[in-house]
Amino acid sequence: MDALAAIGRLVIAATDLESLLAWIGADRQGGDASRVFAMPGEALRAARGAVEFAPAVYRNAYVSAVREAGESLAAGQAAIRGMWTEHGPEARAGQWSVLSRGTGARRLADPASLDSLAVGLTECRARLSDLIDAQIGSQPPASSRRVHDLDKHASTAGCLG
Repeated sequence: MDALAAIGRLVIAATDLESLLAWIGADRQGGDASRVFAMPGEALRAARGAVEFAPAVYRNAYVSAVREAGESLAAGQAAIRGMWTEHGPEARAGQWSVLSRGTGARRLADPASLDSLAVGLTECRARLSDLIDAQIGSQPPASSRRVHDLDKHASTAGCLG
């Protein structure tokens, strides 16, 4: 039962991330995020296209965050599909295993590994959300702010002379 709950958390985290990707990509797709979201795979594809037109100061951060989101979504999908194809829908949760995208090796689908994938998806969504908030507030991307804050701290400490 714990594995089924972890599968649910993974699916919800992936769906939440895809809904934000649909919102990001909707501008280049007629502005209708719900239509983008309704088509499988379209949210990521649309977001990939849209971030290429982001303002220059945000573009690299968006491209990197959307690339990471795509990798995290693929890892989650590989885990779910690996469980499904091994035993089919009749399998008991304790028998499921996760297929590693990189090695093709299987390991038991324990809740902790599925939750780790869900956390990665949630972190991707948070990074994208922070980036959107920064753009709306006319702030530099988080990585630029961190560098600026480090430079400011170093100059006040006399490190930059």
